[in-house]
This record gives sequence, structure tokens and C-alpha cells, in this order.
Amino acid sequence: MSERRVFVRGWSSLSALGANSEEVAEAYGRPFPTHRIQEVRGRLYPVFPLAPSAANALTSIREHPRYTHLDPVAHLAIAAGREAVRKAGWQPEKSSYGVSFGSARGAAERYEQDVEAFQTTGRLSPHSSPATTAGNISFWVAQDLQSEGPECSFSITCTSALHALATGVAWIRSGLLDRFLAGGAEAPLTPFTLAQMGALRLYAQDGAWPCRPGALENPPRNTMALGEGAGAFALEAGEARPGQIEILGLGFGFEHLESETGMGPGGLAHAMRAAIESAGRPIDAAVLHTPGTIQGDAAEFQAVDAIFGVDRPALYTTKHRTGHTFGASGALGLELALLLLQGVRPALPEFPNRFGPGLTSSQAARTVLVNAAGFGGNAISLVCGLSD
Repeated sequence: MSERRVFVRGWSSLSALGANSEEVAEAYGRPFPTHRIQEVRGRLYPVFPLAPSAANALTSIREHPRYTHLDPVAHLAIAAGREAVRKAGWQPEKSSYGVSFGSARGAAERYEQDVEAFQTTGRLSPHSSPATTAGNISFWVAQDLQSEGPECSFSITCTSALHALATGVAWIRSGLLDRFLAGGAEAPLTPFTLAQMGALRLYAQDGAWPCRPGALENPPRNTMALGEGAGAFALEAGEARPGQIEILGLGFGFEHLESETGMGPGGLAHAMRAAIESAGRPIDAAVLHTPGTIQGDAAEFQAVDAIFGVDRPALYTTKHRTGHTFGASGALGLELALLLLQGVRPALPEFPNRFGPGLTSSQAARTVLVNAAGFGGNAISLVCGLSD
């Protein structure tokens, strides 16, 4: 029995780039990102908040009586999930699909507010516990869509979204389900989360372009800046037809490191190699994780060199446009990969960098690799491409 094939029937995202694929594609051509400065106890943090269109897309969800007590991360996931299902054309009467979302930080804002309320008054809302559990994001997406399949959640640092995607792919390939909605969401622009990143000395300190992944600077600097966002993908089993977008390969890696926040090239290289081998195709382009940190960027480019040598594909990143969206970053990376397959050619970073030339308008991209890596040495790679 041949392995079932998995296709992307629809997708949606919300981020600093916008709230629909057309707006996002246009935003990738702009010369500068949209960011603002957020102050936390006297320190200034550049951040990438949602674009106005994305923020507006959350209004009806945020104000709905059933959802007012939820953290913004759940609102983001619900909005992305609704639109991905709509684009896929999945009808309510055919609602037997699974739901899987990933998030590194989960309900960060709600958790911080509840801790402050408890310290101040000694009281908590009855919503506090269920609204801050790691599983409440997928739960509320499934509740909102009234899906009847299984729902599960992942919190595996910055690889969370791609692990959620991998789970959906595995369920479909196994034959247990024909459809799975999977993605990631993150709303980390909270005082405590920003202070945590500042304490790690990884955060951008200056510059008109705060997040500069792969930058060539002497001396090198950490330039990570956080962003908020979500992405959702409607995955479905089916027969291949020319031009369809298919999930072709997955690879996982883990590297034993001395630092709990470390990232090394070994895990990334293992994940990339496994994904490429399972896809069985040459790679035309790759969307790298590149968080804008000295160690993380260096490790990933070392892994790229180990896998591809001098024949590396065109390399891209999302971070200089979206900021680092933690567990949602893999979802936004996959969105960029899908846009590359559709002919979008993003403008490359204008600061000196290690990415090299991208694809020209006359070069076709039929197969794209997407990387995600996280604290502690875990890594995941996904290969998507156009069906033959």
C-alpha cells in the first residue's frame, strides 16, 4: 500500500505583514518593515505588532462574549483557523477533521495579568486556569469551528508550529483521518516575556531595522526582536494534480548541548537531510529559521553549508519582516514557502547579509525547504512543493 499524499488546500496568517496572502505577498516587496518601540520598566524594545488589517480581523472575536476572557494568542489561532478552513472549502457538514496548534509561550498576557491580580487582591477569575493551559489554543479553535476530530497542542519552543503540522501530516498519512487543520500562534509582546528575552542579552538594541538575521556585522550583534502572529493550514489527503501544493517531506533533529538556550548545526543538519531525503527532490529555495542571534544564525548557516555545500538553494527568512514569533515562526515560514511556489519573489534584506541572491522572476520554484529550531537543540524541517 502506497503512502497517502498530503496537500495544502487552504491557509491563512496574521502578522506584521497583514491578514491575507495578497497583502502578505505585497508586504514582502516593501523596503522596510513595520515595527514600533515598546517600553518595559525603562528599557526600550523594538517589536513587530500585528498590521492594522490583522488587528482588525480579530475585533469580532475579541469582543464576542464567549471569547472575551481568552488570551490574544487564542484569538489569533481562531481567526487563522476560520480563514484557512474557509479557503479550503471545508463545509460544516463535513467537519470530521483534526485540529493541532503549537505555541511556545501560550497565554502569556493572560497569565501575567492573572499573577498580578492574585498578588494584588488574592483573588482569581474562574477562567484563569482553563484560559492559561497549553492546550486551550487548539481547544478553542476546535470549539469555534465545531470540528469533530481529535484536537492536540504542542509547546516545543520555536518549532511548535511545524511539529503541529507534522502531526497533522502523520494522522493523514496513517489513514486515521483525511483532513487536519494545523498551525501555530504566538502573542509574546508582553512585559514579562520581553524582559525574559532582554535578560538573555539576545534582544536588538538599536538600528532602523531591528531584526537583522544573517547580518554581516563586525563585531557581530544579537538583533532578535519579537513579533506576534499566527498561521493555519488546511491539510487534506488526495490524488495529485499538476500545480497542487503538497507536503513532501519531514525531518527531525535533536542535538545534545551544554546550554539550555543553545542551538547547534548538528540537529538542524540532521533534520534538513532527513526532510530532503524523504521528499526525494532537489531543493530550489529554503526558508531559514535565523532568529537574528549570533549563535542561532551561525549554526543554521553552518548546517546549510554542510548539506548543500557550494550548490545551496536560494535562501530566505521571515524574521526581518515579522520579527521572531516564537512558536508561530514555522507557520509564517511555511507561508513564505507557499508564496515562493506561487511565484512571489520577496525583496531581500537591505543590510549586508549571508543569504545571497534570491530567485529571479524567471526562475521557477517547485520545491522549498522550511526550517525551525529552538532552545535546547531541537530542530524540524519540512519540504513542500508543486505536484507533478
